[in-house]
Amino acid sequence: MKYFLIFSLLFLFACDAHILPEEEPTTTDPVIRARELNDSAIDLFSQDQRYGDNALEIFDAAIALDSSYDKPYINKIAVLMQLRRFDQARIASETLRKMRPTDADVLVLTGVLFRLDGDSANAVEYFNTAIPMYQNSLSNLDSLAPVYHAINNKLALTYWLIGRVDETERLTPGMTQEARPGDEQIAAELWINLRPEETSVYE
Repeated sequence: MKYFLIFSLLFLFACDAHILPEEEPTTTDPVIRARELNDSAIDLFSQDQRYGDNALEIFDAAIALDSSYDKPYINKIAVLMQLRRFDQARIASETLRKMRPTDADVLVLTGVLFRLDGDSANAVEYFNTAIPMYQNSLSNLDSLAPVYHAINNKLALTYWLIGRVDETERLTPGMTQEARPGDEQIAAELWINLRPEETSVYE
């Protein structure tokens, strides 16, 4: 596919270390403890998705200890999407957007979550805000760079989300002829792009 969505919703979580949920805290330092809790929640939900509410509580505990730490927010969005609680995922995404105000991917993710929650009007506002951010990124990149093509595809997809198929086709000829991914697929792929590089795969 020409656009950036090659979807498989594996649980690719943002983590720092593999901490088992039943392990005792190794520190009273709130910053380090927040990271332990984040990873414990990942392990718990990865082992059994019936523990979704427990994992969400642990992510919230990590956030309470270090509100500047973005990984629990990212992981919380993933769990909420998997549980199909799109309204709560949207709220978490809006908080993440405040932490990453220049991240167009967060804006588009938030917009998609608004739409999944039945609010198309607000969704379009987020998409329209993301478009100039993608355009600005492209203007500062070499058009031959791989990242240029990735951002160009995201811009084309964002135009697609607001129904501007003319712009989509201009940016990526042929994209409009491809099978359009569902909003849940788009949200999942955008979430994957938000993860820091130091990630692990949990199935």
